Amino acid sequence: MQRFHALSVYNRRRYGKRVQKIPLDADFSCPNRDGTISRRGCIFCNPLGSGSGFSDRGMDLGEQWNFWHDLHTKRHRLAAFTAYLQSYSNTYGPIEKLACILDRLDGLPGLHSLSLGTRPDCLDDKKLDLLAEQRKALGLSDIFLELGLQSSNDETLKHINRGHDSAAFARAVEAAASRGLNVVAHVIAGLPSPRGRETLEDLLSTVDFINDLPVDGIKFHNLYVCRGTPLARLHENGEYTPLTQEEYLSHLSEALMRLKPTTVIHRLNGNPDQRRTHRPGLGREHARPAQRGARLPQKVRRMAGKKERRGNRHTGLVRRRGLAVKRPNPRPGASSPPVKPRGMFRAGPSVYQLYFSSIFRNSL
Repeated sequence: MQRFHALSVYNRRRYGKRVQKIPLDADFSCPNRDGTISRRGCIFCNPLGSGSGFSDRGMDLGEQWNFWHDLHTKRHRLAAFTAYLQSYSNTYGPIEKLACILDRLDGLPGLHSLSLGTRPDCLDDKKLDLLAEQRKALGLSDIFLELGLQSSNDETLKHINRGHDSAAFARAVEAAASRGLNVVAHVIAGLPSPRGRETLEDLLSTVDFINDLPVDGIKFHNLYVCRGTPLARLHENGEYTPLTQEEYLSHLSEALMRLKPTTVIHRLNGNPDQRRTHRPGLGREHARPAQRGARLPQKVRRMAGKKERRGNRHTGLVRRRGLAVKRPNPRPGASSPPVKPRGMFRAGPSVYQLYFSSIFRNSL
């Protein structure tokens, strides 16, 4: 039994199957980078965006989709997929561009739902109406609007050059929910603030703020320092230090227990591309703490280490004592599944899932 409302559980309960996200780069930009609001961007934002980078290689949406679709269908025999417009703000610009992008999604094999990453100040009534209409036109089960809140503290938002306040987020959430669109909030722990760095109390205030809104899901992020950002300069000058692994785990466990139980948890931590971090390894300790000798509870370290050693030799998911673990293939002599490229896919529970399942099981 899962002790928190994970996205994988939500999908299986709602649709009866696994739904895999496919990241798509649609050549959108951001008002916080093109001069409309600012040219500096958010203090932490990767100048290259957070997508796959396939658009920079000249691949259109159909080619990007086919690459990931073929990979997942052949290796994992999946049939349902979410188109994830991820990089930059995917509702920014004229409504005609958004309509054109949505038209290109029509007919993609296995398209089940749509997820758009964007800013709350890049939505208006016409764009929200278009999304609601396209949900029916494309035959989508759901449309998820992934809105970056990061923090409910307006002083922090101004300090990180976010370009909007928490009230803009609240208005966008209410408008989207009234049209039947699912809203997923993005939250970052340990942001720089005028006082130095946001505390646990700031994170819990942000969770309370989200609890009072019709938000369906949430993504938690640890703040890692990307190369070429203002945050990297602050870090280099000793003016900012990210949360340690132990601090982040502690903050996140408190936030999860404060979160409304019906809120679907889409992500527990960020997983940075090490080629883009300010220095090698920065942020990796949050992504794979078991490989960094983390001071997690002994039982959790033991389970996580067992997962790392056995991960490639096991197939089939089972639920046992609140944990998603692997069991051996029951057929003698059966071949093991192909080894997945490191960093591209992950099988089984993350260390965070093991850690929080242990916390919640012991607290209930």
